[in-house]
Amino acid sequence: MAHGDHVRLDPAGTLTLRPPLRISAALDVPLPIGHDDIIRYATARPLDHAPGTEMVYSNYGYLLLGRIVEKVSGQPYETYVKTKLLQPLGITRMMLGRSLRSEAAAGEVRYESQYTNKTVLDTSGATVPYPYGGFNMPNEDANGGWLASAVDLVRWTLAFDRPGTVLSSTSIAKLVAKPEIGVNEYGS
Repeated sequence: MAHGDHVRLDPAGTLTLRPPLRISAALDVPLPIGHDDIIRYATARPLDHAPGTEMVYSNYGYLLLGRIVEKVSGQPYETYVKTKLLQPLGITRMMLGRSLRSEAAAGEVRYESQYTNKTVLDTSGATVPYPYGGFNMPNEDANGGWLASAVDLVRWTLAFDRPGTVLSSTSIAKLVAKPEIGVNEYGS
């Protein structure tokens, strides 16, 4: 599920609702929508491909993985990642991003964009700068919602070169192995 404009007018003049407005309308729930709303909406839709026949990147898959981490660990996703993965690597400043400029972390870069969108954080319909309310950042947690410094990113990548702290040699080998299905000559 990608985030983007709430409403799009296609070349034929058809008005199309876009996530999350489409999800809100389909489920008859108010904005902002959350993980449970996205899961309920997506699981009610047919699959694009039969399981095991295609390898396709999916933000939704990572959203589900975050919820699985919560269920299995009994902890919020962010807490688990920080205590079990980041802290053992000496990473203490990484955090999940927020939606509004007023919620930005100390030292967080100011995001600039030529694009605006209707806010997805409430039903006001206000037009906002896309990076600040044009999408709901907390919904992006497990699928790329982290803020990190360059130093912390280096520490994170070293975990893949130095087995033992948070990843075993076996885990790393599985992580970088060629998938059994769905890979073509272009790597996808």
